[in-house]
Amino acid sequence: MLLVIGVAIFFFGCEKDFVEPDPSMDTQETAVLKSAKVKVEFTGTCVPLGPNSEVEPQVLPNGRTKQFGVEATWYDDASDGRVTGKTFWCGNYFWEGAPFASNAKIFGKTELLVDDPNNDDPDAPHIGKWDMTWHGYLTFTPDGNMIAICDAVGTGKEGVVKGLTAKWVYTLDLNNTGFQYLTVGYIK
Repeated sequence: MLLVIGVAIFFFGCEKDFVEPDPSMDTQETAVLKSAKVKVEFTGTCVPLGPNSEVEPQVLPNGRTKQFGVEATWYDDASDGRVTGKTFWCGNYFWEGAPFASNAKIFGKTELLVDDPNNDDPDAPHIGKWDMTWHGYLTFTPDGNMIAICDAVGTGKEGVVKGLTAKWVYTLDLNNTGFQYLTVGYIK
């Protein structure tokens, strides 16, 4: 019985303290709207800026080949400036046989330094930084075409992208696009 009385006092007591909402709040942004992240899609290309580092492949007892720590510098040019800039890749390969003569599982980490759209100097300081992880497959078709498809996820660590997330799909189809990746993705 005391429990019922206590609950009744609690609910009826709360009713007396009710405050009408401020009508001026209708024209102000709320904290929820300020923190909402909008998904923005982008497309682009990724082209090499130099050769890959030389890393000696290691033949494993099962006949596969491991090649870890391959480094390369590329340039991502996208429809959204927040994912445009130099990319520094560190890749790892598990080849089914000999490197570049067999299919491979590939994965690694990448850093993308966001270009300043107001400065054409390629050595200008970057205005943001993404840390990315990626994985994918490199395959060869019967006619000798090399195709690589990689999924990447990035976290904005500095500047204009700090706190954002992004996803990319990098696709290289040597016969159709040449030695460049086409990219699609979104920022959120």
